[in-house]
Amino acid sequence: MDIKADRLLRTLRLRHLELLVVLHDTPTMRGAAAQLHLSQPAISKMLGEVERCFGARLFERSHQGIAANALGAAAAFRARAVLNELAHATADVDAMQRGVNAVLRVGAPSVTATIPAAIVALRARMPGTTVQLKEGRVHELIHLLLERKLDCVFGAITPELMASDLM
Repeated sequence: MDIKADRLLRTLRLRHLELLVVLHDTPTMRGAAAQLHLSQPAISKMLGEVERCFGARLFERSHQGIAANALGAAAAFRARAVLNELAHATADVDAMQRGVNAVLRVGAPSVTATIPAAIVALRARMPGTTVQLKEGRVHELIHLLLERKLDCVFGAITPELMASDLM
């Protein structure tokens, strides 16, 4: 692990990750403060801490609000994935405590003939498994996969998809 990553792990808190996501999704400090139940000065202070941890300015501030720059958008994307992974870990532990062996989050286009058979086969091998199926366009499902909201995606990879920023 490099020095910068080590510093992030020692200094960054989960609340900082939450702040990155909320600020990315909310155009004003006031809105972010309300959403996180903090004061605007507390939000400003936390953002300063986060930017010092990363060693870079992540958001551009103006009298009209706040917007993530390219670095901030990348950091918020990864922060969202980390928070989603933690939510999945909590759900998995809860499921295991209830006797469910695993939770598998699957994304698939709306009419995929192989999915029902695959689910039946999986449940035969792992009876306690819960399968959560998310239907949607492959492009949208891959985005959810990258955000760690899905565990796998079934679908065709088209030339357009290969040329997109998701691949």
